[in-house]
Amino acid sequence: MKTIFSMGSGRSGTYYLADLWRRNIGLSVAAHEPYPFLNGAVIKWHEEGLDNMVERCFVEKLNIIQSFARMGYEFYLETNHSFLKSFCHAAIKAIPDLWLIHLVRNPLEVAKSHLNRQFRFVSSCPYFIQKGSECFKGFDFELTDYQLFILQWIELEHRAIAFKKRYHLDDKTFFMRTPSGFQHSEIIDMVEFFGAEFLSIPIRWGDGKNENKEKTIVEDQDIEQFNQLIESMDQQRLEIFKLPPYSSCKPFSQADLIWERKLWN
Repeated sequence: MKTIFSMGSGRSGTYYLADLWRRNIGLSVAAHEPYPFLNGAVIKWHEEGLDNMVERCFVEKLNIIQSFARMGYEFYLETNHSFLKSFCHAAIKAIPDLWLIHLVRNPLEVAKSHLNRQFRFVSSCPYFIQKGSECFKGFDFELTDYQLFILQWIELEHRAIAFKKRYHLDDKTFFMRTPSGFQHSEIIDMVEFFGAEFLSIPIRWGDGKNENKEKTIVEDQDIEQFNQLIESMDQQRLEIFKLPPYSSCKPFSQADLIWERKLWN
């Protein structure tokens, strides 16, 4: 059975991807953030280097995945923003033949989408990188929730690139820019990349977006906060965005143009 995990930030299309796969791919399991969740304390253990603790928690998820293989399923897809935050190394240690879908959404929109869900970047939240982590340090002004979500996005992209490099996974990773990647040609490419087959054609698009009550619109105040943050950052932290796969992304909105001008040029 081919096991696939998504990499990336929350609010990047993980729910929709799992729903799309489930509707269209035969002999497969597709789950969005299934039990065991591996967030909360497991995120903290990962950041503290307590790998044995994380691996013990991953055993239960591994047992579930292996049970699907015994049932005869050919694919297991899990879309889970905790993958890079807590259990990515435990996963590849237990499943060396691991495949990936790297989802990337404009960080200005990711941060705004988090806020639209009434999320606040507090230490007690079990879904985020620990607020005391190094990626949030070194600023001479108080970071807003919006800026903290931007920094978390940047940190997760660094982890994604480092993870692929450490385990030589470039050839086993499908890169998708969201939401623009959710179109016919891109989905065809993804399915072919993993050697899967459609249940039927045309593609069953469904309505499985995990939408906010408010539409995600990047406003002037968001751009101001983004600019303040990026101009205050160590520029070496931004160098990866001038390289593939980010350098191949094309802007689709005004927010994208701002992001491209700041980091991709």
